[in-house]
Amino acid sequence: MADSVGVLLASLKAAVDIVNGLRAIDKGYGESELKMKIISLVDTLADAKLAGLKMKEELADKEQKIAQLEEFILRRGCMVRYLEAYYEDKGDGEGKGQPFCSVCCEVSKKFVHLIRDSTDRNKTTCPSCGTVYASSRCPSLR
Repeated sequence: MADSVGVLLASLKAAVDIVNGLRAIDKGYGESELKMKIISLVDTLADAKLAGLKMKEELADKEQKIAQLEEFILRRGCMVRYLEAYYEDKGDGEGKGQPFCSVCCEVSKKFVHLIRDSTDRNKTTCPSCGTVYASSRCPSLR
């Protein structure tokens, strides 16, 4: 985003310089010089607009990431680790329900339910990161 801010400020400074140059044009100069300055001004303003739009997009992405992390922090407070997975807290410090991948919780900051392998019931896999767990180390809890 710092690059976008720099481009935006540079473009706006250049636009102001061009406008100041337009004010200083002597009537003795031809219409072609005026047109060239106006073309340069429009081009510079277009660069500034693009930089502003890029900043807006980057800011929206950062706001979305902040919201995801805030949600993770709130939800993480309601989670309990048991053996190799995370579970929803029943309210008494005990886990319940289907297991969540501990790698995704700790590294990617997201909650992904583990899936028991249909070909080998002794394996449970994370569909997001691919981590394989022994099913006995991440059972479903009641």
